[in-house]
Amino acid sequence: MSSTSSGGWFASLGKGGKWLAGVIIVALVGALVANLVPRPFPPEEIAAELSDVSIDVGVTLEEYSIRHANQYAATRGGARMLLVSARDVAQTPVEDQAGTDGQPTTPGQTTTPGQTTTTPGQTTTTPGQTTTTPGPTVIQPKLDVVERDRLDAGVQAALDEPNVPPLKLAPDCLQNAISTSCGLTSLQLHIEVAGKDGEAGRVSQQTVERRLAQVFRGTRTVASVSDPSKRELVGVTVNFNVTLTGFLGARADVRWSLYSARPGRRVPGDWLRNQRVFLLRGEADKDRASGEFWVPIPQVRGPFFIRVGVYDEDGGRLDYADTRRFR
Repeated sequence: MSSTSSGGWFASLGKGGKWLAGVIIVALVGALVANLVPRPFPPEEIAAELSDVSIDVGVTLEEYSIRHANQYAATRGGARMLLVSARDVAQTPVEDQAGTDGQPTTPGQTTTPGQTTTTPGQTTTTPGQTTTTPGPTVIQPKLDVVERDRLDAGVQAALDEPNVPPLKLAPDCLQNAISTSCGLTSLQLHIEVAGKDGEAGRVSQQTVERRLAQVFRGTRTVASVSDPSKRELVGVTVNFNVTLTGFLGARADVRWSLYSARPGRRVPGDWLRNQRVFLLRGEADKDRASGEFWVPIPQVRGPFFIRVGVYDEDGGRLDYADTRRFR
């Protein structure tokens, strides 16, 4: 009797009512199964973490460039860090290999039109064994000969401007101002050499000249030791570690901003931009890398601090860290 009564409500429904009731029952059963049966793969998490952020103050651009040019020469063919970190470079002898632009190449390096990608990697050493694990790929704009000539001409024109002090730049900066050994890499977007996705822009000599001259005029300088008739740009080297989770095949930005640590005091406009210093593409679900970059310091009085941030492809900030204060 009870069995007939319990099924009678369904039999009494019309055709449309039976269809709707069936849809609801299937949805409820599906939700119950989804909650009770464990998923074979956990949902992917997008996250980033900065650690060990530190600074070295009073570093000239020429000093920075010379140090990194020497490090690159010593690590050709081996694993490379976001710039170069000695503790993450393979110590085993490697064959000297150079790319078409005179920069060293690394195993796994790939080139696409308008971009140069470099896989930095990490090195783990066990007794009798050295292994290199994948690390995030650094995406850099790849300029053709014409664009490179315009960039170099813009740099030279900026140095020749009347209001710019006589500056001494390292050869790497004169030959390719956006090379990773120069130290001016965070100006790529500012001088319109690189786009949002890291692709090479159409370089304008006039834009490079105008915007670099603004930075050159506003940056602190000291007398050059090797050439007392010229000045050298002074800045801060920022060191950091970054861990990316869930970025396999996706991009992440590492950016910096300069802040005044004194209430009510602002930094010059050219230092207000949230400047990209690295555009990374994940090569594993969890990637780690170490890097460093150079920040020009304005002539106005401090104290300052630098905020380093990691952003996803949509511009959402995932993590940030502030350096100690400096003057």
